[in-house]
Amino acid sequence: LHELIRRFKSLHPTSEVCAVSDFSYRLEDRLKRAEIDIAVVKKLGSEDAKYDEEILRRERLHWVASPGFHWNPPAPLPLVVFHEGCVYRQLVLDKLKAIGINARIAYDGYSYANVRNAVAAGMGISAFAEGQLTACDLNFIDQLGGVALPDLGMVELALRRNSTTDNAAVEVLAREISV
Repeated sequence: LHELIRRFKSLHPTSEVCAVSDFSYRLEDRLKRAEIDIAVVKKLGSEDAKYDEEILRRERLHWVASPGFHWNPPAPLPLVVFHEGCVYRQLVLDKLKAIGINARIAYDGYSYANVRNAVAAGMGISAFAEGQLTACDLNFIDQLGGVALPDLGMVELALRRNSTTDNAAVEVLAREISV
């Protein structure tokens, strides 16, 4: 994102760029209120499109754990999750509840790096998209403690636009993001 903004600013030096990093639902609220022009948001693959959007990437969501992580049922399964509002968090909790697995939140964080590090430290399991695992030492898992973990489906990154924005520079930035 930072490199993309740098390139955009060099081509459009008079444009004012303000970038916000936040949960997808908050970015969507800001789009509705016309506070921002475009947003890149995460959504579950089964969600319907709510806005003018373009799917940038679609990936499988996987359960992940540190090498050597162990869980002994019936003890509650420790989870490492993002704070309330993250689409992964609610999906993980719902999927485990549906198959009767008692879980507890062992780590709750805002930062991807901190969540990844908590999983790597063996605090619990989590859900990551395939692309999030390229540079870390975590294992994909599909069972744990002799229990098959439920399929998490797909996650999508979508570029969403504020439908009231009519600005050529915003369209150029949106095209750059789409590439």
